[in-house]
Amino acid sequence: MNGPLAAMTDNSVRAPGWVLAVAAFAVAVVVLLVCYWQTVQSLVWVWDHDGSYQYAFLIFPLSLWVAFDLRHPLWANPPVPSVWGLAAVAMLVFVWYAGHLLDVNLVQHFAFVALFPALVLACWGWRALWVLAFPLGYLVVFAVPWGDALVGPLQDFTAHFAVRALELTGTPVLLNGREIITPLAVWMVADACSGVKFFFACT
Repeated sequence: MNGPLAAMTDNSVRAPGWVLAVAAFAVAVVVLLVCYWQTVQSLVWVWDHDGSYQYAFLIFPLSLWVAFDLRHPLWANPPVPSVWGLAAVAMLVFVWYAGHLLDVNLVQHFAFVALFPALVLACWGWRALWVLAFPLGYLVVFAVPWGDALVGPLQDFTAHFAVRALELTGTPVLLNGREIITPLAVWMVADACSGVKFFFACT
């Protein structure tokens, strides 16, 4: 059998074991949401109240849509659950707990979101993780509000860049922390000058 019908039939083939594997993953996600509901609320609060991260409301649906679009190559081979996935889950639970004890929201947010790829590895195996690498990586990179951690380094970069530019013009300049001192004026590189919003807008 050749032609579009054959291609459709081939693409619809699902290797055995996926029904149980998907059910196990769904149960694991429900348990994850129940156990870390406060972290979910905290994450959503940041998305909602910080204009830099309101795009993040789209990240989970977009990642899910891309993952669904990859279902045919995903289902082509049977799932092979990996003990390394369970190890990753245990490690991320420890990371989350450390963030909880230290009251560092960024650590808790990262650990929670990173648990999704870990569950994929635990329930479906390495090949599934490879097939879904893009949507899962996209999820971890863009659903976690990293910006606050980037503000300081980006401020430092802006300050050093401005000083270098002034030096190239021959202007006497001194950098004191994030304070730029010239004979005519003193400037402070503020949070807004870090370019975090521009960075996330570009990505």
